[in-house]
Amino acid sequence: MLSVNLEIKIIFISITLFIFILFFFVNLIILIWAVQFHFIAVLIILDLLVLVNVIIIVFYTFLTQNPIGYNIAFLLILVAACDTCVGLALFVTYYRVTGYTKLSS
Repeated sequence: MLSVNLEIKIIFISITLFIFILFFFVNLIILIWAVQFHFIAVLIILDLLVLVNVIIIVFYTFLTQNPIGYNIAFLLILVAACDTCVGLALFVTYYRVTGYTKLSS
């Protein structure tokens, strides 16, 4: 039989994984909907999707005591920051050319 401490840990892992996966898919659905309207909303949702993955990686790295996961999470945060910089540069260029921020015409 499993000890009580291990059973509680397994239940905790299952609940948190479910919450993070639910948050990921809700963000994905909002992203598909927001693609038609606002470029900034799309960038924010993409960064939230990356941050959900980083939280999951850090959580399971903490549980497994594997330090490589922290490095992967740090690299993912760097990629998200670069993605935001490029996206904002595209947004500023789009605003200068068109004069408005909506994506739909």
